Amino acid sequence: TEAVSGAKGALLNVGNLQPTQTPAITGTRDWTKVEVTFNSGSLTKLGINCLFGGWGKSKGTAWYDDVELVKAGAPGAADLPGAVGQAVLIISNHYAQRAPTDSIVATLSALKQADASLAVAIADGLAAGWPKDKAPNLSPADVEELQSVMKSLPPAARDRLLVLGTRWGRADLFGSQLAGISKDIRATLDDVSQPSEKRVEAARRLIGVSDDAKTVESIIAMINPAAGPEFQVGLIEAVGASHIDAVGEALVAQWKKLTPASQKAAANVMLRKPAWAASLVKGLDKHTIDQRDLSSSTWQALTTYPDDALAKKARTVQAAVGRAPTAGRKEIVDKFIHLADEKGDVEAGKLVFEKNCMVCHTLEGRGGKVGPELTGVGARPKSDILIQMLDPNRSVEGTFRQWTAQTNDGDFISGRLLTETTTTVDLLDATGVSHTFQRKDLKALTVSELGIMPEGFESLKPEELRDVVEYVSTSKLKH
Repeated sequence: TEAVSGAKGALLNVGNLQPTQTPAITGTRDWTKVEVTFNSGSLTKLGINCLFGGWGKSKGTAWYDDVELVKAGAPGAADLPGAVGQAVLIISNHYAQRAPTDSIVATLSALKQADASLAVAIADGLAAGWPKDKAPNLSPADVEELQSVMKSLPPAARDRLLVLGTRWGRADLFGSQLAGISKDIRATLDDVSQPSEKRVEAARRLIGVSDDAKTVESIIAMINPAAGPEFQVGLIEAVGASHIDAVGEALVAQWKKLTPASQKAAANVMLRKPAWAASLVKGLDKHTIDQRDLSSSTWQALTTYPDDALAKKARTVQAAVGRAPTAGRKEIVDKFIHLADEKGDVEAGKLVFEKNCMVCHTLEGRGGKVGPELTGVGARPKSDILIQMLDPNRSVEGTFRQWTAQTNDGDFISGRLLTETTTTVDLLDATGVSHTFQRKDLKALTVSELGIMPEGFESLKPEELRDVVEYVSTSKLKH
């Protein structure tokens, strides 16, 4: 659907099934895919309405095309659709976290009579949530029953049971099925006729059952310019679930074949483990990776990395390639502040914003949620906007400081502290991906004096600074 001139927001609503509706599309957009999952019950006809904000008070034009109705939750599907599937996944995950060794065999045995999609969702939650080294004491009868469960499960759930056995330290339970399961998953991954989402899910499952260098390299080899951007980023996120050091070197080796979006995702993944981050720094030092491919936020994450030796090496490389921020922020501001008095090119500034800022900031309905929303910031003087870009740590709101979570497995995730509860912490990383941690799985949670917006934007050309400030200043009102 596309909403144009004057429309405050358009959405598709499935008639007679309120509140079954898609997220709103705001502003003038290119073709944008929207979808919604619903239960049609006994209905045999559905009406699809395109509505404008304010229930008809807004004006505009909208188009929709390629409407497709797909049955959700069919046997063998990856999970249950919508809120039901999410609830089952969460409940089974929490159940598994308690390591219920006395009841797990009976629970798994019950899956033999369960609907296929329900069995997949429960098996997924159990495999993801079960703590390491908390194995049940299995009698010969238990082992026989679990092997019976394995044979009865749909193919999409068998690898989850294999992962669960591995977490128990009992990979031998289903060792005879490993080759067949891996072959089935690999067939889905290699099948170009399959939807990208299904192939990405297959890559994630393959890492789960066969986390070795050969598997990682074969998945990363599929990331090339011929593949769509969502597929590329999905595969990178899939290998990000690996636990082996070879991931960093494999991503660096593939770097020059990655598109800008994939490079950004790869850099973000490599920050998660010290060995991977070391490969990223080495790639920069050896010029296998062009220093211009890394965003300022990635450089900041590397140079402030929790591993002191790695951070020191990153700062040395940063200085050598000319990306080190100038120490004197006041001098930088004084040098460029005159640009705020010059008239910039709005269209050129839009391109600068989309390349450097949009991943973190939302402006007029487009962009990320990592940093503060900029809609309406044009009400402020252009000089204030430019100063905030050049000296972002002059005044940092508490919610936009940089936090780093270190897991018990040795992973590091940095970003904005999004939400927290008694048991969980949510961080939003620099690419806008949300990470939820159980507090019991965290070794440390630390906050930096720096904000999530990095220093170093003075490395842009003066005309780029002038133009992006001009573009941002066109947004005068908060909506």
